[in-house]
Amino acid sequence: MRKFFAKPALVLGFVLAMNANGFAAGITTVATLPWTNTNALVLNKNLTADIAKEIVRQVIISSSFRNDLDMDVSQPDIWDYGFYDVNGDGSLRLLAILDYSGRGISSYLAVISHDALGFHVSILDTTAAKRGGGQLSKLKNMLTNIKGDGHLELIVSRAITHRKNRTQPFPYFDDIYSFEHGQFVLANKSFLSYYRNVDIPALNSKIEKQRAEIAKQQAMKVPLIDQERSRQQLQTLETSLVAVQTYLASGVEP
Repeated sequence: MRKFFAKPALVLGFVLAMNANGFAAGITTVATLPWTNTNALVLNKNLTADIAKEIVRQVIISSSFRNDLDMDVSQPDIWDYGFYDVNGDGSLRLLAILDYSGRGISSYLAVISHDALGFHVSILDTTAAKRGGGQLSKLKNMLTNIKGDGHLELIVSRAITHRKNRTQPFPYFDDIYSFEHGQFVLANKSFLSYYRNVDIPALNSKIEKQRAEIAKQQAMKVPLIDQERSRQQLQTLETSLVAVQTYLASGVEP
C-alpha cells in the first residue's frame, strides 16, 4: 500500500472538470461536504459511477502515484466503489476498485479520504511482494468486521496455484488486510482465530456439499464431463483447506 497527498485546490478542479464534461452538479456536494457518517445519505445519493471515476482520476493525477506505474494510471476503469467507515470512527472514505487491464480484472484498490488539508489517497496493490496477487471482487463481499470492533477488514482470495483460464476453479487462500494509519496493510497473523473458527468450518461445509453433489451426479448418471468438473471443484476446495491448516500449523503462508 502506498500513500499520496492531493492538494486542497483539487476541489475546484473537480467542479470544473465535471462541469466541462457535462456531469451532474452533484460533484460539488461530494467534493465539498464533509465525509462523515452524518452526511452518508446525501453523499451516497450524489455519488455516481462517473463522479467516483472523476474523483479517483483527479486525485491520482495530482499525486506522485501517476509516476509509480508503467501504465496510464489516470484512466482506470472503476467497476465498484462506495463510501465506507472503514475505521469505525465516523469518517467516510471513498473506496474504488481500479481496473487497468480492460478485462474486468483488478488487484488495485484506491482508498481516498477528505479532510481540511485536502484529499489523500492510498493504493493497495494485492500483487505486491510477489505474492501472486488476489483478484478483487465486490467491496461488500470483501469488507467485514471480523473482531466486532467497528473496524472493517478486507478479505481478498488469492489463487495459490496457477490456472490456465479465468473460468477454471482454483485453490485459494484468504489474505486479510486491516486498516491502519490511513491504509490497508496485510495482517494475516493478527487473525489466526478467523482462519480457525470461520475459514476452516466454511471450507469443510463446502467440501461436504460438493461430495454430496458428486454422489448425486453419479447416481443420476449425468455426463462424465460434468462429473469431472465437479471433482475438480472438490479438489480445489480440499487444496484450499490444506493450505489454511498448514498455515495455522507452520505459520508459513502459501
